[in-house]
Amino acid sequence: MSATTFITIMTAATATPTRSHDADPFEEANNQPWYLYIAIGMTVLFFVLVVPCCCCQLLAHRQARREERSRQEARARVAASIGRNLAQAQAQRQREGV
Repeated sequence: MSATTFITIMTAATATPTRSHDADPFEEANNQPWYLYIAIGMTVLFFVLVVPCCCCQLLAHRQARREERSRQEARARVAASIGRNLAQAQAQRQREGV
């Protein structure tokens, strides 16, 4: 009669297959092309999604600067017009006062 302990009951009767020390660690190279495909895919997604958004942001920024410049020029024209009107009014008052 053999002694049965918990260890002998739980251990496998057959040897479990293990990788030999002589085996190449990169033996399973089947997945390596997928890493390349994933990297290329992420790069393509970056260019497809992020770059157009950056371009749109740049165009919106340029448009906002252009509108602000236009507003400043309009304010300058109004200020110049008001200044000319004041100068003309003062000149007319001086002529009438003489």
